[in-house]
Amino acid sequence: MNRDKGDIVDPIDIIEYFYPQDTLLRELLIWHSEQVRDKALQIAKYNKKMNLDKDVLINGAMLHDIGIGKCRAQDIYCLGTEPYIQHGILGAKMLREYGREHGLDLEVYARICERHTGSGLTAEEIKKSGLPLPDEDFLPETPEEKVICLADKFYSKSDCMKEKKLKNVVRSMEKFGDGPQQRFLDLCREFHMQKIPPVTTAFMEALAFIILDLIIAFFSICLCAYWKSLFLVKIVFILFFFLRTHYFYRKRLLLRQDVWLYQIFYFILVAITSLIH
Repeated sequence: MNRDKGDIVDPIDIIEYFYPQDTLLRELLIWHSEQVRDKALQIAKYNKKMNLDKDVLINGAMLHDIGIGKCRAQDIYCLGTEPYIQHGILGAKMLREYGREHGLDLEVYARICERHTGSGLTAEEIKKSGLPLPDEDFLPETPEEKVICLADKFYSKSDCMKEKKLKNVVRSMEKFGDGPQQRFLDLCREFHMQKIPPVTTAFMEALAFIILDLIIAFFSICLCAYWKSLFLVKIVFILFFFLRTHYFYRKRLLLRQDVWLYQIFYFILVAITSLIH
């Protein structure tokens, strides 16, 4: 990626440039893009050894669907004239033109636009299916392109915007044939998607542990009078965990191992205080 690190890209500014009116389409575009961004960051957190470029993930996710306004898809407020399958290449063209006009190198994001559809498209698949696209490969190649392509599959702009389960995403890829489905499965293996829980699942697990901690603290003060001096310490510790959990939930970065590490530390603290008394 020949990306100038000096270029400061604000994806919201670019979205508002192409979508100046505060419409349902712009609201939907930003909402979906934020979901894809957060999922992409979660995938990156589970794959730290890959050293994924978080700036590219954030900006690329926010801009990957920039071309939908030029397409026709009334159920998601797109009132353009072009087939929806073209939104990726249209978005890439928009970003390249915007970059030239504003002195920015947006090629890395243009590539993300044109390579996120499905699990990528090959020239053979485009020709065989008669898709209104150039007969060339549009496959995600860089790690960041692959992550955004993956993250995008977990959210549908026309289906309540809820995160899909991995098994449902895999099943939905069947209609595209063996090639696209196999590429998707390969991407899942590459980024260990089977180990990454839905954001809501991870958060509910954390809340369950918070409730457990509150119960332990309550019984420790009621049944063990000599623990009274440590009751406030426990409450502060639980409050810290709750705020930390909420932060990770808001950032969509909650990891299951984060919760378990906390729990181990918490029970060690309880054991030490018991031994002290």
